[in-house]
Amino acid sequence: MFDPYATHLEALVNAALETKGNILELGCGNYSTPILSAVARHRGDNLFVKSSSPEWALQFTDFADVELVDWGSWVPSGRYGMIFLDNEQLTFHRIQWLPELAKHCDTIVMHDSDAAMQHAHYPEMISGFKKIVTYNKHRPWTVVMTC
Repeated sequence: MFDPYATHLEALVNAALETKGNILELGCGNYSTPILSAVARHRGDNLFVKSSSPEWALQFTDFADVELVDWGSWVPSGRYGMIFLDNEQLTFHRIQWLPELAKHCDTIVMHDSDAAMQHAHYPEMISGFKKIVTYNKHRPWTVVMTC
């Protein structure tokens, strides 16, 4: 059985290696945060993490610039090579961030995309992206979107 918490790694690593510039991770985790931190440091860039979970966020302060946020009032700012969307919101609702995040980066990686794809507005939310690649060998799926 494949670890459902690690199905995003192939997409995440490929996208991180193909982009340049700082990385923003929305949410944090035992797999993604250390890997993204290593890629960013290797390139001389920074990893910024936004999380609404103090329990999770405090585990990763050695890897990134971590900020606790309230997803109901947080507003994206800055410019990034890549944004990894895997925050603590229900995956079904993550798509609401796509149009705004696309203004702040070159690439978005969204984990648990198979759940988000069930949302009635998913086609509309992804319509402005230049390229979309779905990693669907294992569930949950991950999608990489080029802005």
